[in-house]
Amino acid sequence: MWNSIVNAINHSPPPGNANVLTLGSGNKPLTYNIDCIDVGKRASCNDSLNTDHLNALVGDLDCCSCTEDYLKFPYLSELKDYRRPISPDKLYRMILDACPRRDIDANIDMPQSQLKSELTEIMNIGFLLETINETKHVLKCYGECAAENYRRSVWRVEDPYVGTFHFILLSPLKSKIKTGIVFTNANGHNPIESEKSHCAGYLAKHGFEVLIPQIRSRCTDWNECLVSRELLLNGWGFPSIMVYEQAIATKNIKILWKRTWKS
Repeated sequence: MWNSIVNAINHSPPPGNANVLTLGSGNKPLTYNIDCIDVGKRASCNDSLNTDHLNALVGDLDCCSCTEDYLKFPYLSELKDYRRPISPDKLYRMILDACPRRDIDANIDMPQSQLKSELTEIMNIGFLLETINETKHVLKCYGECAAENYRRSVWRVEDPYVGTFHFILLSPLKSKIKTGIVFTNANGHNPIESEKSHCAGYLAKHGFEVLIPQIRSRCTDWNECLVSRELLLNGWGFPSIMVYEQAIATKNIKILWKRTWKS
């Protein structure tokens, strides 16, 4: 599969398909047409693709009010067989019953495969994870810039279930480390903040490939409350969405790991 990707990169993309990467659909060849703005030798990340510039390109990186895709999620026709609707009163009682509990045993004694199976059943995303390699994802590259010992590239991913979100990929210039990390933002933090204020940039500087997905509607405000309520009323929750989006990120970091850039 990787040879077909490399071959596609080495050929000029057809007109009209620049900046687009299409993944998925079983064993069919992957379409990998990228014409990314490569400013690595002309500008640093302090001058190019900073937070203000990215917000102009992709919209609000914090995306606190990006609720539309999540509010549509429970009502997608493809998910009708997986909905587990409950009434608001029942949800309220479930929350009240759960809040006082302090007797949860943190020691889990079960095989990893069983734990994974039970968690995905509780989160109601087993069907999404099982078919993720066949799910069609479209990536668009917004550009690349040079930081200290690594490059930052900015991507948009389109998923048929959770909609459109962005991620930043930090790629070390030279590294013998064969490890990629999907870095999770804290509530209310965007990928640039995680790169600069947390340890994501440090990890990339020291040889790790780091992908930082954008987290939407997670600013501990009314928007997060609204989305959480709608998901819980239909058999999902924010952890369900976050785990699935992390799985999308993991799939994409594997695909983009050894991509070829113009120099």
